[in-house]
Amino acid sequence: MRIQFNKDEIVSTSNNGLTSASSPFALLLGRDPANYIPLDTDTTGASGRAVYIDQTFVYRFGDAQTNQTTLILSRLKQLRAKAGGATEFSNKHNAFEHKSIIGNAFVKYKIFPSTGDPNYGPGVYITDLEVAKYSDGQPGLYHTEFSRGFWRLSDKKTKTISTHHAAINGLCKSIDEAATSIMPSLLDKAYGHKKWKGDLKNEGYTLCFNPPSLYDKGTEWRTPRQKSFSQSLAAQKLSKAFLDAQEKNKDVQWVIHGDGAYLLDKALNLTGGRSLNKHTIIFLSPTKNIASILPKVRKSNINLHDDVMKIHDDDIKSLRAQLGSPLALRSELLKFPGMEDQADLLGKQRFDNTLRMGGYIKAAASLGSGIGAFLLSPAAPTLLTLAGIGAGAYATWESAKTWRNIAANKSTNPGINPHMHPYKNRDEMNLHAKKYAGGQLKTFAVVLKELFRR
Repeated sequence: MRIQFNKDEIVSTSNNGLTSASSPFALLLGRDPANYIPLDTDTTGASGRAVYIDQTFVYRFGDAQTNQTTLILSRLKQLRAKAGGATEFSNKHNAFEHKSIIGNAFVKYKIFPSTGDPNYGPGVYITDLEVAKYSDGQPGLYHTEFSRGFWRLSDKKTKTISTHHAAINGLCKSIDEAATSIMPSLLDKAYGHKKWKGDLKNEGYTLCFNPPSLYDKGTEWRTPRQKSFSQSLAAQKLSKAFLDAQEKNKDVQWVIHGDGAYLLDKALNLTGGRSLNKHTIIFLSPTKNIASILPKVRKSNINLHDDVMKIHDDDIKSLRAQLGSPLALRSELLKFPGMEDQADLLGKQRFDNTLRMGGYIKAAASLGSGIGAFLLSPAAPTLLTLAGIGAGAYATWESAKTWRNIAANKSTNPGINPHMHPYKNRDEMNLHAKKYAGGQLKTFAVVLKELFRR
């Protein structure tokens, strides 16, 4: 059997036996098995895994260039041997599901060693095929400069830090977005005051790119870079950059964003206990409990920013990472000179957030589907707006916006995700999302589109 990829016809000369859309296997597959046929004559399982594709995906090749189609078909056939391997994205929460980026497209598939049904053979079942929306840059240090009103990322890596400002990124769609859209504003918020050294726009900054998990349709993926590029090697490069700047007597002011806290933690294990007192750090939206990192920071003589840490009230991922640590955080901060006030303030905030997180859990339980109960009923906020002005309606509307922000935690879109805006309060974040979407009600549609687009 061979498939001819064009818009007019599908040429198939074999029957794969997938005839029931109501079987247990259909539920696992998430699509109608009756639509599946072998990808090609040599992907039937005689050599390597069998590879099946939904016939309806053929139409998605209609606008692709011939060379792109050839590349994609060639790579799809390689799934016989390479499916689920080190070069693929893996769903962190579903061992069956994987994704691969091929040229300007990505393929999502599930691997079934056994289907549990004699009608359906084992193999690789392609479940989605779309144009790729994400890129994954090489880990390492990059100089980013401000030129003619725009931030620009150098296409060449550097081994040293030549700027007064530096950052380790967290969640983002790509290295370019991290370098030009997310980190500059965070650096400016943290170190824009005249008390800090260096001019951010005049000299630029150094980005230590930390390949993030890939988020798509509300699902978190482990990327090829995270599989093949050893975190220990990345940490070694970062620790060397720390020590090099220290030896050159270079003051460096760092923003550690999101998952970047993990990389910092590993790098500090490799500095040999040497003093790094020329470095200052602030944790923004950390997804690792910073109480566990602070002892290494203190032993390295790294300076803490006056604020130490900033987390948005609706950044559930970061708040969850800090749960259970109010006393530990306060205790560690008290060991730093001049941090008594911040120890009390952040300790109290973490305690309050622990209670608030418990409230979110109870609310989700009472709603059944939790966030879905708010977001999957788009008519509800509309009716609230039209129906009245009472305090109860207002409170419900405000609560809905909070749940929207929480749902947006899984999006890589800075327009709606509070994880990218630790310096904004809830009202400022709601206004930011409103401006981005073109209206408050439209923000709900944007979140839904980000999380559930098909």
